[in-house]
Amino acid sequence: MIRLGLIGHPVAHSRSPLLHRAALRAAGLEGSYELFDTLPAAVAERVAALRASGFAGLNVTIPHKTTVLALADRVDPLAARIGAANTLCLSPDVVTAFNTDAPAFMDSLAQAFGDPSAHDVLVYGTGGAARAVIAALVDTGARVSVAGRRSEVVAALASELGARALDAGARPTLLVNASSAGLGLVEGSPEWCASSDMFARLPWDSASLGYDVIYGHGTTPFLAAARDGGVDGMGGGDMLVRQAAIAFELWTGVPRGETVVAMRAAFAGLVG
Repeated sequence: MIRLGLIGHPVAHSRSPLLHRAALRAAGLEGSYELFDTLPAAVAERVAALRASGFAGLNVTIPHKTTVLALADRVDPLAARIGAANTLCLSPDVVTAFNTDAPAFMDSLAQAFGDPSAHDVLVYGTGGAARAVIAALVDTGARVSVAGRRSEVVAALASELGARALDAGARPTLLVNASSAGLGLVEGSPEWCASSDMFARLPWDSASLGYDVIYGHGTTPFLAAARDGGVDGMGGGDMLVRQAAIAFELWTGVPRGETVVAMRAAFAGLVG
């Protein structure tokens, strides 16, 4: 029996158990997928305990994607370049860190937008998911600007990953929310409206697509801002499924093509 799970804070909203349990069924494997709400101070202890309990793999979500790198014995080159990991492969001898967000985002973007290499792109966010998105886009040759709440963090991250801080004259054709802003908010609530108003100030007039890595039911504040700006919007469900299928392949050796259909069907049943 293979034991898998997710660590983060919060995790109650996560759809990962649904996806990975569907993958286990599709692959004919006996196993489990569990959620572990883990505060930052307890991450090292949690990973060590799960490893000792025989867990084979963990997904990692906010706010732990950068800190888990220090817990790994080996770091995949892509995760090292990004400076964040969302997948850990566990064994008694070694913990290996990977980033499946970056390839999942690029595969999803290719279907919705095409090749971003000749485009100006704005990415909002400075956390682990933002790191993956920014690095992946920069590596294509896209001209990437970064925005966020704290200008000093934005400037440092942009410099580290080969992007630039957002300037007033930016004319991006693609806008990406790679932050957790808007996560779990109820549409129409004061908090939701505040996030929507914040995103409305982004330069939508030049954009042709707004991509929100957040997934869930209905719209999000970012997608509402895109709609109000007359721009097509795309949520993060496709990226979620793709990164999950890549992670499952790393843990089990089952090719992602054999599980992604089952994962998509499970996600569609959830949000349909």
